Amino acid sequence: MVRYLILSGIFFIVLALEVFTFNWQSQSDYSLRASALNDRVLVFGTEIKSTLESIRKSNEISPNASAALGRTLSIAIMMASMQKPGGSTNINIICDGPIGGITVNANSEGRVKGYVKNPNVDLFLNNRGKLKISPVIGNGTIKVTMIQTNGETIKKESPIVSGEIGEDFSYFFSEIQGMPTAVAVGEIIDTDNSIRVSGGFIIQIVEPLNDEEIYELENRLNQMESLSSQLSNGKTVQEILESIVGPIKIIERKQINNF
Repeated sequence: MVRYLILSGIFFIVLALEVFTFNWQSQSDYSLRASALNDRVLVFGTEIKSTLESIRKSNEISPNASAALGRTLSIAIMMASMQKPGGSTNINIICDGPIGGITVNANSEGRVKGYVKNPNVDLFLNNRGKLKISPVIGNGTIKVTMIQTNGETIKKESPIVSGEIGEDFSYFFSEIQGMPTAVAVGEIIDTDNSIRVSGGFIIQIVEPLNDEEIYELENRLNQMESLSSQLSNGKTVQEILESIVGPIKIIERKQINNF
């Protein structure tokens, strides 16, 4: 399922988490940064199933906690790729839900690490039997620290608006950073708790688009099959992005690894 909302002309989507049984083969995790629509749109994408699976196995993380951590890892990786070489992004989700909090650090070289305070939260499902993230997050604040190449530190805070992570960072980008942004994050977790797919994308409008172009983007987002389902069916995040914004020009692509 795909949900999208429009806030003052700014759109965002949140992709539902799915649980299946499936045997997956490890592939290298990566992130990409690219432009589209004559450089008026920037796009970022990542696939991190191996990274998230490694962290999950090392810490015996439960499904809901894996989903929350995976979404935060994906966003931190993409935010780090927005920075110049030598920069890094730290995300600290301070919340009153049973997960206790999430801390993630990613740098511009493609290294990432993260943990949750309580890795063994109970299983929460929505009325369709899908994993639900907001009950484990609860209320609280997202703190983002961006460390620039020259050592300058930029700190920003944003409230947790839904606890589904993607929605919360859509709010962060649009309301705190003032950048029209679509955020999608999603995972599929198998019944043995292993990670089948995990990833996300960010689409940012950096130069004005006309009404027809904005309508077309919103329409494609609205009709899009869930990110997690598309990844599971063999599509890459690049292919998914191009189905939304059209041909993209790759600026940078890098492999993702744990610290």
